[in-house]
Amino acid sequence: MKAGLVNLTGDDRAIILGALLWIADKLKSGQHEQARALWAAKGKQAFEADPGDTQGTDRNGGGGGKTRVELRVQVTDGVS
Repeated sequence: MKAGLVNLTGDDRAIILGALLWIADKLKSGQHEQARALWAAKGKQAFEADPGDTQGTDRNGGGGGKTRVELRVQVTDGVS
């Protein structure tokens, strides 16, 4: 399952990093509960739309399978 972020952002690492920082800010804000609920619902919908990609959606015991999502962000001196 891919979200297509590289294509949607033109592989612009500054945009991707900025989005991740925005996510972190939301999670630190007073809106963290709403953000978590929204993003969890979106993620579960994506898992359900592609059931062959994963068997479980909840790291806390709600799903039967394991899902590993790896995200690497490399920050360099220049902005791409």
